[in-house]
Order: sequence, then structure tokens, then C-alpha cells
Amino acid sequence: MGLIKSSRDESSGYRLYDETALIRLKQILILRKMSISIDDIGRIFSSKNSDAVLTVLDKKVDDIDNEMALLHELKEFVLEFIRQIRQVDFHDDADIKRLFEKATELETALVKDNKF
Repeated sequence: MGLIKSSRDESSGYRLYDETALIRLKQILILRKMSISIDDIGRIFSSKNSDAVLTVLDKKVDDIDNEMALLHELKEFVLEFIRQIRQVDFHDDADIKRLFEKATELETALVKDNKF
């Protein structure tokens, strides 16, 4: 992706990296641990000021907020499913079918509300 510069050892053909490349690699690893895409990392490194970093990090915060909201909705879905399971005795296949019908209704409601 061109994020790290290297040279080649002519005798072995191996790539060689200097201290600057190692520092850059550490920066890339930190950004990747934050789930920043390679493309966004490239934008950050090609920017001459902090605007690109702030834009990428602001977007990441928004992504995290959206993921947290989705996880909250998923938790509520699972808790409701647990409540429904506790109400069913599972004496026969009809009870199991009714349980999964209820799960399908809950999922449909969440999808309809754009929550799942």
C-alpha cells in the first residue's frame, strides 16, 4: 500500500527497513488496533496537518456509537428471547415452533425499525 518505505539488499534481495520505517510500522499497528482502515491510514500519513487525523477519528467515534446502539438493541432482542424461552415448557415440537415464531416476530420488528 506504500505506507512504509524500504530498500533492497542487492545480494540477498531482502527488503531493508530503517528506523523511520519501524516507527511508521508502530504507528500503523496502533491505528489498526483502533480498527482504522488501511485507506484511512494512508490519508492520515499523506496529510500535511491534523485535519485528516481528526476526520478519521471523528468518523471512528461515530462508528463506535452506532455499533454500541446496535449492540444495545441486540442485547434487548436476546433478553426478550430469554423471557420468551422461560415462558415455554418445551413439551412438544409446537412449543419450539412457537418460540421461533416469536423470535422471528421480534427480529422483523427490529428490522422494520432499522435497529437490527
